[in-house]
Amino acid sequence: MNEEDFLVGRCCTDKSKYLIYFNGKPSKNYAVYVCIKHFNKMPFNKNILKIITLERNN
Repeated sequence: MNEEDFLVGRCCTDKSKYLIYFNGKPSKNYAVYVCIKHFNKMPFNKNILKIITLERNN
């Protein structure tokens, strides 16, 4: 399975810095692109399975 199988969206319209996989129990797990502003904010800081830091070319 690839990330598109889990991806449900973005936290906002800002540039995403992280791809975060969440525990979706009792349903299925899911992933959201998250910006640095929302990284430590609810609900994006709970039930985390994996965090991938996205690389940006300047």
